[in-house]
Amino acid sequence: MDNNKLLRADEVAEILRTNKRGVSQLRREGKIACVRVPGGWCYPEWAVDEYVKRMLIPCQDQTKGPACAGSRSAASTTSYGQKPGVAANVALAQQTANKLKKRSQNSSGIGENQQGQVFQIRT
Repeated sequence: MDNNKLLRADEVAEILRTNKRGVSQLRREGKIACVRVPGGWCYPEWAVDEYVKRMLIPCQDQTKGPACAGSRSAASTTSYGQKPGVAANVALAQQTANKLKKRSQNSSGIGENQQGQVFQIRT
């Protein structure tokens, strides 16, 4: 990208997957740099890139967080993702859900080769 290029609000909106009103709100809140030009506002491409980089969310496998959930001032630690016990619980939950789905497909309680009772309706 040519970082010296100026973008219109509709171009920035497309990049950020928002609308022009959302871009204007970012401008008013001072969250994105802009330049006043005849007919409106333009946004330097470098400013849009910078805003996107600030908004990136770190990967969930290695996120930094406080050492104690109740303390914001505690030293940061690194989480290395799901623990083995959690993965086993997830697998067990999926197995249980699959068993329940199989039972609900034949919820009448009649075996595959057995026929149910047929009741004649009087007309």
